[in-house]
Amino acid sequence: MKACALILVCAWLSVGCSARVPTPVFYPNGTYQALGPAAAEQAAEECRSRAQAHGAAGHQANPVGSAAGGALAGAAIGAAAGSVFGEAGKGAEAGAASGAVRGLLGSMREANRPDSVEQAFVRRCLAEQGYEVIGWR
Repeated sequence: MKACALILVCAWLSVGCSARVPTPVFYPNGTYQALGPAAAEQAAEECRSRAQAHGAAGHQANPVGSAAGGALAGAAIGAAAGSVFGEAGKGAEAGAASGAVRGLLGSMREANRPDSVEQAFVRRCLAEQGYEVIGWR
């Protein structure tokens, strides 16, 4: 069980350190070409600030819920697999640990991703300035 806790802590730290905030990807239309990428990125930051000021900014990730759900699913799969080899308890423990890490990593990757309302707000704000957003990365 100590190994499981160590795996979770390492995963949490590695994802937390590597998480970055997704930004809009611009289509290189006339406005983008005339003003350049730095101006487009600055405009995007201003639009994100406006979204936050108007209550349109939000994030959907739930790291704890995803880790718990992953642990539950992993435990069930691990117990089933372990029972085939006569080690249902060990299989459940290993499955729970791997499921929790997978759920946590997936959720942490999405933790900074703007929700659909914030993305729509920023997309419209940028469109009003002449930019075209084709996606987020």
